[in-house]
Amino acid sequence: MIAKGRMRASLVGIGRPSVVADSVVELVRGSRRYELSDWLGNVRVVVSDARVPIRWSGVVVGYRAEVVSVGDYYSFGAEIRARSYEIASVYRYGYQAQERDDEIYGRGASYYYKYRQQDARLGRFWSVDPLSGKYPYYSPYSFSGNRLVDAVEWEGLEVILVNGYNARGVVGKVIGSEVTGKGYWGPGFVEAAQRFFNDYSPITFIDGSSFMGIDQSGHDRWLRGIEYVMRNIQQLDKVYREGGHDFRIVTHSEGAAYGAGVAYALIKAGYNVSMVVHLSPDEPTEFETPEEPYTIQLVYEGDWVVGEERISKGLDRFGVVRHDYSWTEVHGATKRADVLKAVEDLMKVKVHGQVGPDGKVRHRQVEGSAPHGTIFSQVDEKRIEPN
Repeated sequence: MIAKGRMRASLVGIGRPSVVADSVVELVRGSRRYELSDWLGNVRVVVSDARVPIRWSGVVVGYRAEVVSVGDYYSFGAEIRARSYEIASVYRYGYQAQERDDEIYGRGASYYYKYRQQDARLGRFWSVDPLSGKYPYYSPYSFSGNRLVDAVEWEGLEVILVNGYNARGVVGKVIGSEVTGKGYWGPGFVEAAQRFFNDYSPITFIDGSSFMGIDQSGHDRWLRGIEYVMRNIQQLDKVYREGGHDFRIVTHSEGAAYGAGVAYALIKAGYNVSMVVHLSPDEPTEFETPEEPYTIQLVYEGDWVVGEERISKGLDRFGVVRHDYSWTEVHGATKRADVLKAVEDLMKVKVHGQVGPDGKVRHRQVEGSAPHGTIFSQVDEKRIEPN
């Protein structure tokens, strides 16, 4: 049964197939799909938004949901045909809420995961796990570590890069940011981040910028970061096994406040965030970064876009770097690959103080304490004089 109904134009986009005409949305009943899943995220029943009348002696005495499909699974996800059905091939998702590929071996025998494809009949992937180097005790083709009762397939996504403001044209060229995603970061930055964290799982990119660059405060973007996690928390819970998972976050410019919100929400949701690196954070006094992770803020001296102020709370290490970049390069330079060498130096650098003839303490950087030779003008609260 398909029923038709009308609703106001303010609800455009809530229904799936809809027609917009004369500011009226026409929603076809039966077009929405609702998943009923088990504890592992396996889609067991799919119902639509159409209601089917229950009749008794020709009289409608109630309604029931229209069941679109029912699924049950063998270990590793192959469908149990005798306990599964669908009214039409209209719903593509099943085991662990992943998309089926029914063209190769038939219905429910193969699934697309984010980075590779699984043969549900064999319980093995067709290609090597991108995290295999970190888990030598697992076969690189194994599914979910062969834990099928209490775990779902772990797909990595451990390192998160949160970009800041970007714009096309002259403004983007001046601030060094014209696009989002991987292209926001300098050449080789992603690979440098993987080496820095010794984590070669695929990177997650998050856009933490405002719309115009002046329309949101640091606190506004911090709240948006929290909202991002809350919107995706169900998918996070499906993808990541309980316990043992570790997120590392790198942010830049406006993305710092957003990334701090992401870290805060992940921790509140029970996930572990071990490290956060804020590069040239914008409006740093308008948000806090969580205290649980080891957190670094690094800026380049004379950055006219964001200045040299410290994040108001939650830092473990703060550093300002001396450099030779021009004023048009300095802000964008902190998203180049070599900036992570400066971050490593900040983690290790030592500063000593000496009392001068005037009784004032002057601080100097201990020679050789920064392995990559980064020269700092400030470390934590200490202003450093040139050697």
